[in-house]
Amino acid sequence: MRLIENGYSIYLAKEMLGDIDFSNKDVVAEQAKIVVIRLRKQFSIDLYGFYQMTIYVSSDIGIYITLEKIDEEDTYDLITIDLKVRVLLHQHFYLEVDDFSHFSKFSKFYIYCGKGYGLLDGNTPNDLYEFGSVVAGEKVKQIEFYGQLLSL
Repeated sequence: MRLIENGYSIYLAKEMLGDIDFSNKDVVAEQAKIVVIRLRKQFSIDLYGFYQMTIYVSSDIGIYITLEKIDEEDTYDLITIDLKVRVLLHQHFYLEVDDFSHFSKFSKFYIYCGKGYGLLDGNTPNDLYEFGSVVAGEKVKQIEFYGQLLSL
């Protein structure tokens, strides 16, 4: 779990989720809610109030969840979390890295804002994850549109 502006982001590898149907939005949403509630309890995270939960799904890689606070009204008296859920299927995930030496191990590799981004797919070696962090969502659109694609 990573802190982002106004919320959190969570990446869960496909192996951590067990055998779920990634094409069924309801199943994915329910599993993501369970994970968020467990993390909230396990790490005593103050997740109270109203949040937009966006779930980016890649059937080869896993899910990437963003939780963004959507109501700053007096939530101090709330003891529950209210989630507005949006599930986006068939998404691309990238590994953000500072060291470009592994770029040949990715099917696509972009340079954007001084960082390297390798496209994650079912063939990406698991040991590469330790060299960076997973990105999804709006940042992927920026990478693919504005980034420089390196020839492999």
